[in-house]
Amino acid sequence: MTSKEKLIATLQPNLGYLKHVETNPTNTACVFLTEDVGNIERYIFQDMVYERDYYIPAFSLSFDGKKLAIISPESDRIGKAVILINGEVKYNTGLDTVYCLQWLSNDELAWYGCNESEDRNERTKDHGYFINGQDMTDRFEFECFYGGSVMVKMDNFVYCIDKNGNQSQSKVANGDRWNNWGFSDQTEKVERPQTIQVGKKVAVNFNATTGPLFDEVGLAKDLRTIFVDDKTLRPYYVGMRYSRTATLLGKMAEKLFEKAEEIEDRKGKIPFWGWPLAYLFGPYSPLPLGSVFMERSKRYYPVNGNQVWGKGYHYIDDYLLTPTSKMVVVAHEGKKAFVVIDEKKVSSDYDSVYHCVYLPDEGICFIGRKDDNFFRVVVN
Repeated sequence: MTSKEKLIATLQPNLGYLKHVETNPTNTACVFLTEDVGNIERYIFQDMVYERDYYIPAFSLSFDGKKLAIISPESDRIGKAVILINGEVKYNTGLDTVYCLQWLSNDELAWYGCNESEDRNERTKDHGYFINGQDMTDRFEFECFYGGSVMVKMDNFVYCIDKNGNQSQSKVANGDRWNNWGFSDQTEKVERPQTIQVGKKVAVNFNATTGPLFDEVGLAKDLRTIFVDDKTLRPYYVGMRYSRTATLLGKMAEKLFEKAEEIEDRKGKIPFWGWPLAYLFGPYSPLPLGSVFMERSKRYYPVNGNQVWGKGYHYIDDYLLTPTSKMVVVAHEGKKAFVVIDEKKVSSDYDSVYHCVYLPDEGICFIGRKDDNFFRVVVN
């Protein structure tokens, strides 16, 4: 496999600490969110910088990465929400608040907003949904979802725009926004993998098959941590295991804690050796060396169809499956991040890796950071 880098952005260090990187679907552009010691937050796109002393309410990067729509930091001073596109005033909304900005295509910008009223049930003329400045409240609604997809209701039809900007076929709307206007078949029951307890370990059970044992399954940052390959109908996920030494140490500490509690119940005081134990492993200890050792012994193992990779990593940020069922992970060793495909490291080391995706025409694509430079990387 070959790996190609292209510099797409450089972040000036005087603009603050990097908190978040937002990208378009194909990683050709990115938006930086930074914050400095004065609590000044900034959005940086190309050579444009938007800043204020608290959170900028709404922004949206177009699918092609060429347009950034954002609520002007001057909106509070003006008294009404103003929408900028690439730094230029595009829409004076006339609304007190715009809650959400969302590109429906590279040329259609939608938003939802309202004017404040003492009567919360009062609805003003300018309250509702808009597309490119046109009031579409009586015909149009939209709802954004985690992962980048958007559900759209137009007239009596509903459709979905995925994170890549692709629009699904329309269906006749049925119901309200709380059930996605009937877009999904609520009667369809799809079996999902389940985590089960096996002694003090956990495993994934799917299609009457139990996978390998781990201390934990999944990543804490993402609730959707066990996926199913649509082609093979096999689960793929990440499992965590402590080292053998840490496991033995943990078992020993657990038994000693139980013994200390037993002595305290019988004699009314904790044994002298209980205090050092509490300092080493206690959750409120100022020096929990034992707990730190346990945490650092963790290793994360990718699993594809119940086949565990031979190597575990200090941490795994993200993972996905290609159309040919190859498992791709963003792994960490120490302070370096890199990409691995089916147990083979396919990229150089980066300070951070963002938005790793599969692009049909190119292969695996992600944004890699080295110092203050951000590269679009393609592996194929």
